[in-house]
Amino acid sequence: MTAQTKVESRRALLDVPKPTYRLSLVIPAWNECHTIQQAIAEADAALSTITADYEIIVVDDGSMDDTAALVEAAAQDNPQVRLLRHDGNRGYGAALRTGFEAARFPLVAFTDADCQFDLTELEYMLPLTERYDVTTGYRITRQEGGAGSSFPGVTIVWSNC
Repeated sequence: MTAQTKVESRRALLDVPKPTYRLSLVIPAWNECHTIQQAIAEADAALSTITADYEIIVVDDGSMDDTAALVEAAAQDNPQVRLLRHDGNRGYGAALRTGFEAARFPLVAFTDADCQFDLTELEYMLPLTERYDVTTGYRITRQEGGAGSSFPGVTIVWSNC
């Protein structure tokens, strides 16, 4: 089932119109040339069905592979995609901070570039931002870690105060 089909099915069941959330999605990336195109495509497919106002910010954290070049190519084809770059590897936290500071929209979310999450699930999290400052979602098991993985990935959405 495609991202659009999932979201439209849920909306039809609930008879809910398309909301008008404005969202910046930050994707930190370091040497992710094997997954970054898929990550951008999945993010774009999901966000385009959830809201019309969104951006996908990929922060290349000093990758030594073709990650930045692949994101630049995606950005040329899609105005919702932006590339920010660190000259060297400054770490995950610094990449997140760079993306958060560059976010243009009032709601900000982040996810990893390893395609572990079904980003259409953001549709359930976004309405919670009207009542709460921060909403968090996670996978109990990760694909590469199997059922015993002790570190579930996290996606967080918060209001940009």
